[in-house]
Amino acid sequence: MNEVFGMRSGETDLFFERFVGQNQQEDAPFENVPPESAPLGAPADAFRIPRWSSRGCKQLLRLTSYSCTQRSINGELVHISAPHDHKYTCDIWCNDKTSLAFDDMCIGSVLWVGCLVFLTVPFLPQHKKVALSRLPVDGSWKAESYEGVSLDIEGVEEKMVHLKQRPSSGGFIVYRPKLIMRLTEYEIQTDEWGMTSGWKMILHEV
Repeated sequence: MNEVFGMRSGETDLFFERFVGQNQQEDAPFENVPPESAPLGAPADAFRIPRWSSRGCKQLLRLTSYSCTQRSINGELVHISAPHDHKYTCDIWCNDKTSLAFDDMCIGSVLWVGCLVFLTVPFLPQHKKVALSRLPVDGSWKAESYEGVSLDIEGVEEKMVHLKQRPSSGGFIVYRPKLIMRLTEYEIQTDEWGMTSGWKMILHEV
């Protein structure tokens, strides 16, 4: 089982948690390890969200594929990829009074990201089990019918949502995903006169 460590802020629903892989120790060396040589699942730095650093956070999720599109001999545009090639790229940014405590982090760190963005999954009538594409943030899910009536959820196991009753019509499950992502860019900016500080990061789903 993977273990997660970290801190959450009361100013935002966004959170980061240190990722420890199945075969890694919590105190395994990660400092000064070049990103290209850091194994997947190596403990990332302790990601912290100080007070006054995350109010009004914004997030953009882009579904991308790391294969390519090509034109067939008939001129039709086709996409060559497998389902596991479809991953999310994430931009998160904020302007507040201070920045994140990322001074000791490094590009290439792997971490859990509890997203602000909601994903929506449709389900068919008479279905009590609904499979999600990603792990959900605890307590972030809700279900409703096509008519907008709230549905009771009996429980959630990993990526499977169990409804209490079989709905006569189909509906939707809405949830915030919890993604394992690798940090690829991080920047900080300061407005001295305005006494504000901004930050932005870009992450890629592993």
